[in-house]
Amino acid sequence: VFKRITDMNQSGNHEAIRNEKDPFRAISLFLEFRTQFIIKYYNILEFLKNFNPRQIPVELQPIFSNLQKRELKTLTTIIEKGVEAGLFKIDDVKAVAELFFDMLDGFRQKSLSKVNFFPEKKQFQSVLKREKEFAAIFFKGLTK
Repeated sequence: VFKRITDMNQSGNHEAIRNEKDPFRAISLFLEFRTQFIIKYYNILEFLKNFNPRQIPVELQPIFSNLQKRELKTLTTIIEKGVEAGLFKIDDVKAVAELFFDMLDGFRQKSLSKVNFFPEKKQFQSVLKREKEFAAIFFKGLTK
C-alpha cells in the first residue's frame, strides 16, 4: 500500500515540476506537493518514522530509500535547471540538493514536534510558509 501511495503521488507531481521552466517556481511546487503528501498520509509516515531504520520491516526499506532518492533526484533536476539557466552558481549540485533536503526534514520535525497527536492543516501551512522563505533565501543566496 505504501509503495502504491508513493508511486501515485510521484507520477503526477514530477511532470508538473519537470515542465516548470522557472527553478524558483519549481522549488515552490516541489514544496507544495511534498506538504500535500505529508498532510494526506501524515499518520502513516509518522508511524513508520518512529521505527529505528534497522527495525523497519525489510519490505519497506527499499520503498523509503526509493522515495528519498526520488525527492533528491527531483531537487537535483531543479537545481541543475537553475545552473543551466545561469541563475545558480553551484559546483556540487548533488551536495546542495542533499543539504536542502535535510533542512526541509529538520523544519518539519522541529515545527511539528510540539504537536500532541495530529497537526492541524494550518500548522502544515505554517511549515510550508517557512520552507518557502528558507528556499528563497537559500537559492537567492546562490544566484549570480
